[in-house]
Amino acid sequence: MYVAEVDGERWTIRLGDFPDEPLYALAIDGVEVLRFDDWPPLWTRPT
Repeated sequence: MYVAEVDGERWTIRLGDFPDEPLYALAIDGVEVLRFDDWPPLWTRPT
């Protein structure tokens, strides 16, 4: 869904299988590190 490079690492955010999973999942270099429902306020969401 969204991809960014942060300090040389590839960050990928995908949609989860809502409502059975949280709405979003964050993977860094292909390893899932976080699942969340609310977009963090310090992150800029692409339009």
